[in-house]
Amino acid sequence: MTDERQTKLTLKEKLGYGCGGVTDGANYTFMGSYMLFFLTTVAHVDPAAAGTLVAAGSIISALWNPLVGFLSDRTVSRFGKRRPFLIAASLPLAIAMVLCFTRIEAPDVLRNIYYGFAIVLFWCSFSTFYGPWLALGADYTAEYSERTELRTLTYGITLTGNALSLGVPPLLVDWFASQGMSQARAWQLMAVIVALITFCALWMTILAARSRDLPRRKIATQTGGAAGVKALCRDYLDILRLRPTKFVLGACLCHITAIGIFSSDRLYFFTYNLQLSPLATTLVMLSFPLAGVIVLRPILTLSKWLDKRKALIFFLLTASAGCLLIGELIGVRGFWGMVALTFAFVIGNSAFWQLMPVMIYDISEYDEYKNGKRREGIIVSLQTVMETICSGTATMLLGFILQLAGFDETQAVQTDGALAGVSFAICALPAILMLGCAFMVYKYPITKQVFNDIKAAIKSRKNTDNQKML
Repeated sequence: MTDERQTKLTLKEKLGYGCGGVTDGANYTFMGSYMLFFLTTVAHVDPAAAGTLVAAGSIISALWNPLVGFLSDRTVSRFGKRRPFLIAASLPLAIAMVLCFTRIEAPDVLRNIYYGFAIVLFWCSFSTFYGPWLALGADYTAEYSERTELRTLTYGITLTGNALSLGVPPLLVDWFASQGMSQARAWQLMAVIVALITFCALWMTILAARSRDLPRRKIATQTGGAAGVKALCRDYLDILRLRPTKFVLGACLCHITAIGIFSSDRLYFFTYNLQLSPLATTLVMLSFPLAGVIVLRPILTLSKWLDKRKALIFFLLTASAGCLLIGELIGVRGFWGMVALTFAFVIGNSAFWQLMPVMIYDISEYDEYKNGKRREGIIVSLQTVMETICSGTATMLLGFILQLAGFDETQAVQTDGALAGVSFAICALPAILMLGCAFMVYKYPITKQVFNDIKAAIKSRKNTDNQKML
């Protein structure tokens, strides 16, 4: 039987898989950029409580991620092993998005319970989609360079989702309000629009993946009940013991926290520090995905020339230096200063999201070499776990920074201390975290040569086993 992962991917297959990037980018970015702002300025939850709600919801949902990864590796169905999870996540993810951005009038305790439930539902649904979808990329191809090319195209499409959820909301919410709609209803309608678009994009991926996520009618070993839980724990311990995994988790911890803080703090910085108009805010937000598109090709080219690991280190260090120079030494002054800071940050951020998932894919071969098993679903679920935990932690951290700095959600003009806290969270802190990410990537051991040696060793071992059987 032909190994589907060894056949060359067509452009149609790449685009079909990449449509999931709209679901990823729009949902993740919309929640990360506007959830805390909505809770504090529209739902009138105090910053520390709002940050804690977002963090608690995402951290609790992180417990769901390992189970999804484990099950997606073992699922037997006529829809393959990844698509059942994408199908199951599609509707709850859309519903949860709308629930999160619906203002309710209730006592503080009931209101907090409502938003906590909505946030948990969102992140659990997102994880049910994201982990199996990311693992599907490893299922598509096992070729080192083709994985990077697939991820580059996918990230380019993801930037479309980013543009939708970054640039459109401030302008569209302002327009809705000018038509007599309340801020609460305007944000709810914006969430409905994002939910509908991402729902349709996800189903395009589900339909397109039929040629790669083939029906699965039997599996060598299946476990359930207590044995299943034991197998789940054993598999995750195996993966966590792998040397590359430790540094991937460290890199994810640093950078995802950085992007979480940068994203959540942007609207505060635009509104209170720079006092940008809705149009200027939209244009700055759109500069984020536009800058990502600009650096796509240089990142891909340098990753082929230097190796993914060295390229990622280079772009992270460049981004960190740029953020410190523009944010702390020169100072962000007005619209163009924020565009410059955004571009500096995007250099590292785009390189991370373009190259890190592929580096995580490569652990699958390392795992097969060390343990004789392929567990893509479990391996990529570790990134999903880190995304939900770090996104929540970043929002909680920002909430406490704002609280300590004296931010008052009821005031249109903030104190100098509050403005300094907002500025620190968007300039210096992300730069410091990217330096930590660069160090972790430096310690990551799988280079292109190591990867090729691992594949050769696996092939040689299989040939030896086949000869013994003969």
